[in-house]
Amino acid sequence: MITIEQIPPLSTVALRVMRFDIEDPEAGSYALEQLIKPDKGISSKLLKIGNSALYGRSGKIKTLKDAITLLGVKTTKNLIVMLILQNMNNTLKIPIYKKFLQEKPVLTALVVLDLCGILGLNRIKETAFLMSLLVRIGMSIFALNYPDRYCNVLAYYGVGKVRLIALEQNYYQTDSLQVGIMVFDHWKLPAEYKETIEHLEFETDKIQNLSDLSRVVILADNISSKLMHIPLMENDIERNNKILEFYRKPTSELELFDEDYFEFLKDHPFYEQTIMG
Repeated sequence: MITIEQIPPLSTVALRVMRFDIEDPEAGSYALEQLIKPDKGISSKLLKIGNSALYGRSGKIKTLKDAITLLGVKTTKNLIVMLILQNMNNTLKIPIYKKFLQEKPVLTALVVLDLCGILGLNRIKETAFLMSLLVRIGMSIFALNYPDRYCNVLAYYGVGKVRLIALEQNYYQTDSLQVGIMVFDHWKLPAEYKETIEHLEFETDKIQNLSDLSRVVILADNISSKLMHIPLMENDIERNNKILEFYRKPTSELELFDEDYFEFLKDHPFYEQTIMG
């Protein structure tokens, strides 16, 4: 079993950023800048991304204020969460951890941005990006506490014969979804985030009960698995179809997310940042 004591502590900066309410009228770029300033590592990485080819400002972003102004408050917060998770997982050097705990969450987050456009959900795309980074946080907690054993669970899961939560239950008498919910409670994150984890294994006849956030993140999570050649179970495929049906989109929309699409995403600075670590 995983206990609260086994959840890695986050820095004060990390916790404050996680809880930073971008909808608060007083939560502007200056307030976020003051939160980030004490963490020189995060600040330098934000400057690097701000000067990347994606934004066409190479060498022109000189200060943290410049970077936040360019990226926007929502994107800056999401990037910081990405960097926080990257730092948390940096001690896990085994390649399978890099694949599942660093590369896949970022890929899911990039996929969800495009999915939000397809499904008409651009109003929640920043929240969906953030949730996509965090939705499998329970897996990181397992790996950090059982680094020599959890890799075997992931290797067996990668074969595609048994669901991940079934393997975790067998090894640890709990699973990464339950652990993720515990983490969100511990970090005092919004209830809607926790609901998405609770719905990851939803019954397809209950799709009406899910939020837009849950539906789009679940679909993005499955698409990123497909792109990374992580086998999907029949239930996952059925969930994909039901989500598309809910938004009155044909299943052919999934054909957009092919190998060429994946290669294109690999040039994205967020993805490059993850690979370079």
